[in-house]
Amino acid sequence: MHRVPEAVLAPGARIECRSAEWLVRGLGRSSDGQQVVDVVGVSPVVRLRR
Repeated sequence: MHRVPEAVLAPGARIECRSAEWLVRGLGRSSDGQQVVDVVGVSPVVRLRR
């Protein structure tokens, strides 16, 4: 399985994914060790979505 390098993120950072802007709320790990990023939408089309 190909692993994608982890992004260096911190709570409060803003990221763009699929032409939408998101605010990083927190970071964690899944049960298999993958990075999990908790975000909330800030662009109009995704505003307040998690």
